[in-house]
Amino acid sequence: MDIPKVSKSKKKAGSKVLVAVAVVAVALFTAWQFSRPMASHVVAADAVVTAKVERGDVPLEIKGYGELIPAKQRLLTAPAAAVVEEILLKPGQRVEPGDIILKLANPDLEQEVTNAELAQSQSRAKAKQLEASQANELLQQMSRLESLKGDLEISRLEFEANEELAKKKIVSRLELAKSKMQVKKLEQQISFEKARLEKLRDLQGQARLVQQDLLKQGNTKVTLLKRRFDSMNVKAGISGVIQHLNVELGQSVAVGTELALVGSDRELLASLKVPQRRADQISLGDAAVIDTRRGVVQGKVSRIVPVVDQGSITVEVTLSGKLPRNARPSLVVEGTISSGVLKNVLYVKRPYQAQDSGLDGLYRLDKEDDSAELVSVRYGVETDRFIEVNKGLDEGDVVIISDTQRWKDSDVQRLYIR
Repeated sequence: MDIPKVSKSKKKAGSKVLVAVAVVAVALFTAWQFSRPMASHVVAADAVVTAKVERGDVPLEIKGYGELIPAKQRLLTAPAAAVVEEILLKPGQRVEPGDIILKLANPDLEQEVTNAELAQSQSRAKAKQLEASQANELLQQMSRLESLKGDLEISRLEFEANEELAKKKIVSRLELAKSKMQVKKLEQQISFEKARLEKLRDLQGQARLVQQDLLKQGNTKVTLLKRRFDSMNVKAGISGVIQHLNVELGQSVAVGTELALVGSDRELLASLKVPQRRADQISLGDAAVIDTRRGVVQGKVSRIVPVVDQGSITVEVTLSGKLPRNARPSLVVEGTISSGVLKNVLYVKRPYQAQDSGLDGLYRLDKEDDSAELVSVRYGVETDRFIEVNKGLDEGDVVIISDTQRWKDSDVQRLYIR
């Protein structure tokens, strides 16, 4: 069978057509590449997280993390310079008020107590001696006064007798005058001795008050020294748990050295760290829920610490109701504070790094194709999971809320999602 031959001119024409088609294809491909984002701007669908813009009421909640702390704490310090002689209890152990945590030793303090007790015993002996001496002086003075009173009665009788005898000219007028002067003299002596007796009683009373003051001072000194000596047995003072023990066996401590810290284990507060930017949304008395991982307990905000620490503030929550079984000091907890409700607002699930009243760019999904356009969004009030949208989005819009910062930094205006 004869095979028809193709002329060389036809072959050249066909080659030209193929070349032209190839050139056009390359040109179209190049134009298509330049008309859309670079390949690095094509995003896998499972690499982004989206959320829908909605309208409604949104609970104003602030999330915080922290720990449970004792509502009551007792700091135990050294009452005197001493040496740690014995450690009976250690951190983490539960204690009652009378439990001895550690014992201190100070021989000098023990000697001071002995000396003070001896001095007080001597003061009591002096007080008894003074009492006896005063009683003797008082008896002597009263005896002297009674003796003068007796002499006065005799003198008066003699004067009366001489007065009668003088009328009968038996006793001279001189003898009568002498007897009269004797009566006056004794009356003056009695008056003087009465005043002396009153003065003696007053002086004795003052001496007793001085002695009583000395005894009280001595008693106070002995009591304080004994209290210091007894406090060498360092007691918990409250019911709770030993949180810290700051000394070691055999260590020398000075007066006021911190020995241990005891905190209540059934009267607890929640100390939460919340972002500083959310602080203005929190008020005293706001309701809160504390999650201990094994249960939740209700509470109210009782204190807001105004000091900022690494972008956070501390909020204390007073707990009410029965505590979960695992509740203890230093337990890590999560808290949610409720500060009201945002009424009828446009909101969206909080995008990555979105902040209260901030301005940001979000990629909004195009309803016509699988792409997302970068739009400017003005935020309003931030909650725990949501954020208010004041400008830039409408109800029903779907936006990318995962981290898109690297594309925004590269001025990418549109993402293609596959």
